[in-house]
Amino acid sequence: MAHPHLQQAPIMEAVLEVRCVLSEESSELLAEFERRVQPSYADKRERLCLQLSLAEDDATSTKQVDGLLLKHESAPQIVQARFDGFAFSRMRPYGQWCELREEASRLWAIYRDVFKPNKVVRLGLRYINTIEVNVKSDLSETLRLLPTLPSPVAPSGITSFTLRVSAEYPDFEAAGNLLEHLPPVPPEAETAQALLDIDVYMHLDLTPDDSAIWTRFDQLRELKNFIFFSSVTPEAVRRFV
Repeated sequence: MAHPHLQQAPIMEAVLEVRCVLSEESSELLAEFERRVQPSYADKRERLCLQLSLAEDDATSTKQVDGLLLKHESAPQIVQARFDGFAFSRMRPYGQWCELREEASRLWAIYRDVFKPNKVVRLGLRYINTIEVNVKSDLSETLRLLPTLPSPVAPSGITSFTLRVSAEYPDFEAAGNLLEHLPPVPPEAETAQALLDIDVYMHLDLTPDDSAIWTRFDQLRELKNFIFFSSVTPEAVRRFV
């Protein structure tokens, strides 16, 4: 399905994720991945996992490093190497899908070479959008998915809401979650930033070097676009073109 390219896309963050199964987990693998992506990705943060041990009369907790987040030196993007998989994030300005896909593919090849995963079990794309809405007018001028309540429940209209929808999409062999949120707005405000969070994914069983991984990501992107353009009005789309 063809959709217009949005020059001013309202994307705040896009995340591409590959979940996989490893045969080995060690700090040496994390250090090797860090070395391989330098100097471009040099700003490091460790990801910590909390482990809880329960005994008859005691409970103890320990923190262990189970991944790294490495931020690019100049571009607004982050790569994650974890013991349960790989992720690549691009923040504003988003750019184009082909750019995200190309860099994610390059970094995934490094992850695959270092960690040598046994198999890929899940692919996911998440796009977090912020869309300006006029709270003094009808929200349906911008958003298609809105809560409906009997007038006695909200006699002055809805001032804030959160909607979450989960669905299966057989035509895309995938599933998705849509979260839409309008935060509380001060009475004097005329506009607000509504959140449109689209998370699409598929469970599968692929070898780490299977080129079908990227064909599947293209499918997920099509599904993401389908959900996005089904959730906003044509008037809203024209603001982003």
